[in-house]
Amino acid sequence: MYSSNSIRENVCERGRNPLEVCHLFDRSGYVSHFDALSKTIWIKGGVRGRIYFHDRIWDGPALNKIPLVYVSGERLYLKSSHQVWPLALNLGDTRGITSVSGALLHFKFLSTFVTKVSDDGNVSQHTAEYSAYAPGESERSFVNQESHAYSDWRDLSTHGLIQGEGWNYSVLPAS
Repeated sequence: MYSSNSIRENVCERGRNPLEVCHLFDRSGYVSHFDALSKTIWIKGGVRGRIYFHDRIWDGPALNKIPLVYVSGERLYLKSSHQVWPLALNLGDTRGITSVSGALLHFKFLSTFVTKVSDDGNVSQHTAEYSAYAPGESERSFVNQESHAYSDWRDLSTHGLIQGEGWNYSVLPAS
């Protein structure tokens, strides 16, 4: 998520909805690849792919996340929240068509981003990604023809970024 302002202007005070500050997203420019070995669908691109990794999109950060895991037996994150074990959990509901059923709105480009890209701890943790960010990020604008204002999940569904209505619901047995 980003805004039409420069990064330094994207100030989000405690308690404020970040969508009031950064309400834009890229409606296209995402690529995905299914890795049969890890049973993981890797997604890259978006605004970071367009701005920072346009000529080498697979060097950019992974956008796929598995934020909720039903804990029963052994479960662990292998690559942060991008991949979990057992590997079958990376696929979600495989009874139907495997697709992205939800999205986490990521507010990376708030004013705090300028500090993060100059912090040695962040740079060492995210070396491949953070090495692409250059000095002067505080004045960068991300808006182009791919920019679209977010109002609700239907915007993401309309542009094919998530599965729309008609999900299959599973009820987990009470423990």
